[in-house]
Amino acid sequence: MGYPPDIDEFIERHFAVTDRDAVYTLLDRSTIRTPRVIRSVLFLSNGRMGLFRHYLAASEEDIREVVTHAECVTGVSEMPMPLRDLSQPFGSERNLAAAELARPMTRAAPPKAAAPAAAGHHRALLRRSFVLGHIRYTVATDQPDRRRVRCFRKERNVVTVVSLPLMFVLEQLAERIEVATAN
Repeated sequence: MGYPPDIDEFIERHFAVTDRDAVYTLLDRSTIRTPRVIRSVLFLSNGRMGLFRHYLAASEEDIREVVTHAECVTGVSEMPMPLRDLSQPFGSERNLAAAELARPMTRAAPPKAAAPAAAGHHRALLRRSFVLGHIRYTVATDQPDRRRVRCFRKERNVVTVVSLPLMFVLEQLAERIEVATAN
């Protein structure tokens, strides 16, 4: 089966060369056919074959759960907060952050000189954590946007990267942030 160019590009960019044929084989054998569900599975797998197999199997049982998990932040409020629309290609304006956030994370430590420069916006929030329900959010050190805060979302053993509204994160951390004032 032929896939939209953004899906092929995502697979080429995120999966190891040795895993790409297996990804296509599993997708071809799968009962899921809509680009939205395929993008959701790929986004959640973050280039890892174990997660890919898990989310592919989960999508065959309950498509809505997988799509909601990929497109929304859950556990922040009673209703999931939409962050992206995976019915659109990864490169669309609505999903540009999704493709960037889903980049496979390397375990190698960043160069020491790059750490302060990478901090960017929201320095007072960096590495701070808050818990909502059973989900832990930790503010990432790389903050490319002034209005949104990139956080690591840990639910059980799965860690994903989400982009939350700045005001929401400030409300969660308000009691733990010290603001320096000039005399």
